[in-house]
Parts: sequence; C-alpha cells; structure tokens
Amino acid sequence: MRYDVKTKFVFSGSFQVEAESAYKAKELVKRNCELVIEKEIHFVLNGENFDWAFSRRVDKIPCKARRVK
Repeated sequence: MRYDVKTKFVFSGSFQVEAESAYKAKELVKRNCELVIEKEIHFVLNGENFDWAFSRRVDKIPCKARRVK
C-alpha cells in the first residue's frame, strides 16, 4: 500500500532587531525576513541593526497520512 504523508519541517531560531516595541519587532521579522530552501536566509531590513541564530537542522513533524489509490 502507498501513503501520502503530509509533513512539516520547522526551523527554530531567533532574530534580534532594533524596534520601539515587541510588537514592532515581531512585525519587522514577519514582513522582512524569509528563508528559501537551497538559499540563505534573506533579510530586507533597510539597514536596520539585526542579528540571527538558526540551527541548520530542522524538526520533522509527520502530520497526517492518507492512503493513495
């Protein structure tokens, strides 16, 4: 039998950014930081001071399996 298993890969880490509040710091990261597979972490923070720390390993989370016909 063959199964399709939906899976999440989660990178965990942190960004340190300069901001006026925790809310604004979260918004900066949400709007301006991304990771693309096979490339580096990409930032668009227009010269803002920031630092980041992410592991190169990911957490693998099998979510849901369904039988494939």
